[in-house]
Amino acid sequence: MDIFKTSTGISKIHDITTANYEVYTRKRPPYRRDHHGKSSYYAVCPECENPIQLIGLFKDTKEAKRRPYGRHHGSSIPNLAEYDEQDYIDCRLSDPNWTAADGKRNPTSRVAVNTLAIVREQFDRVIYILNKQTGLSIRYNLAKKMLMAYISDEGWLFRYATMNNIPWIFAQCSPSIPLFGQLIKKDSELHKNIKENCSTVRFEEEGSYVRIKQAENQYVNLYCLFLNHETHLSDDHLIETIEFWVYEEIGKTREPVTILKKVLPIETDYFMNLIQADKNSKNRSKNLLSLAAELL
Repeated sequence: MDIFKTSTGISKIHDITTANYEVYTRKRPPYRRDHHGKSSYYAVCPECENPIQLIGLFKDTKEAKRRPYGRHHGSSIPNLAEYDEQDYIDCRLSDPNWTAADGKRNPTSRVAVNTLAIVREQFDRVIYILNKQTGLSIRYNLAKKMLMAYISDEGWLFRYATMNNIPWIFAQCSPSIPLFGQLIKKDSELHKNIKENCSTVRFEEEGSYVRIKQAENQYVNLYCLFLNHETHLSDDHLIETIEFWVYEEIGKTREPVTILKKVLPIETDYFMNLIQADKNSKNRSKNLLSLAAELL
């Protein structure tokens, strides 16, 4: 892996470089351990919360021209992270050929417990990221429907669900979302594609947003869906994506016609770093936070 963090739970994620390690750990215990005249360097896996050992920080790795990287450490590091075998097995950074096992995580899994807690405590930021990436304006009623779908699916127990991809796995749990009556960002890619490709729709402007309404003598069968979540490792780097599909159902057979399909990048550090950078923000949505506290 090419990323690390310095503590379990909500913690900023850093690229594995010598400079980052020195700045964020100061090379103090528990991040550095000296034994028989040799030093070892440790941190926390951002995906499974297990301890990792950082290799090649201050000397060349055995693999020619390989940059510093992290590998899982098979035992607990006191005052840093406790090792959990099942969370390690479920970790996408544990193996370049990793695939999700059948079934769901154990509800007592540390990753599952922390993921659910973060959804509850950061629900407004989950919605913020989805709005920003798609052009949707997910308000209270739609957010509630999506949250109920997430609860029904127990999305926090998916084997590929982590604290870092919460917004996107949350969205994937929703069935197709009807867009009639919904607000979308004015002049966004979503707005432009619907305007150009969907003749059944007209728009009502509401400030910096437009509301999707039906054109005269038309009926709107316009939907969006989050699907095709994919993940793989490339040169120690986790590449993760999900598709955002907007489609219109046409005719009596309601065949789907694509209006917009785009691949959304899931950047491993985006969500956690947003929380950390904005942790004292006063611009929180009390309505969404109250909703999450009530339903979760």
